[in-house]
Amino acid sequence: MVWDLRMQSCVRAMLQHGRQVVDLRVDWPTFQGMSCSADRSIILWDLEVAEPLQRFDKHPGSVWCLDVDWAGRRMVTGAGPGDNSIFVWDFRDGFVERQILGHEGSVWALAVDWEVAHKAFETAQGVGLQTEAGIEPPDSNVPSKEEMQSGGESPDGKSHKGKRRKKWVKRRVKTTE
Repeated sequence: MVWDLRMQSCVRAMLQHGRQVVDLRVDWPTFQGMSCSADRSIILWDLEVAEPLQRFDKHPGSVWCLDVDWAGRRMVTGAGPGDNSIFVWDFRDGFVERQILGHEGSVWALAVDWEVAHKAFETAQGVGLQTEAGIEPPDSNVPSKEEMQSGGESPDGKSHKGKRRKKWVKRRVKTTE
């Protein structure tokens, strides 16, 4: 729902989610919004006309949080029971670029430093996401901060330079060349 706080009234009802909306991000210059819900969906909205522009339904569990890079057209979502993962999306085409697994419970909140993430995307070394303590879940396959700074060598001495980590990186590199 879009509220006019001065008039204390609802001016637009947006009822496309089947359950409660738990997080929302807005890009005020374009008047677009992104919402996530316990119904397992994320919706990109045109707030001017209160209509959905795109719907994303790939999480098997409730989606509890999101962060959006409006300029780069990427988003990151965190999910709850049945999923407990983080998805990195290119929301131009709805493509899930990466699923980060290994969380023992629901992902209730997240924040992305998009400047760091852009550098990681540009170098095709992976996604520049770090969990709050700087420790990645064992199955995440995200390069550590040390790997990214050293140009591809991990602390255990294994070289990752020039190796593409996952199919999504190969596809993303091909489509951006």
